[in-house]
Amino acid sequence: MRVPSPEALFPQATAMGLAALWLVGGPTLAKALTAHLEEVRLAYCPVVLGQGRRFLDDFLELTLLDAETLPQGVLLARYRPKRFLTQEA
Repeated sequence: MRVPSPEALFPQATAMGLAALWLVGGPTLAKALTAHLEEVRLAYCPVVLGQGRRFLDDFLELTLLDAETLPQGVLLARYRPKRFLTQEA
């Protein structure tokens, strides 16, 4: 499905009856969709590339829900934005 901007994705998906979306992207995409995020899943790969770049810390506070380490050393982590945690309590 092609959309003109990330923000246009959710109204289109809702109109199509989609309940969940899987998006692959980086901090730019995540920042554009912050208001719509219910869950964030990250795969941390064991590669060292200098200082690295902060991913979401600058605009979204996350709470770790669970994490799993795969045999290859990749860490899969599942987060929820804090604003959703307060709504579930």
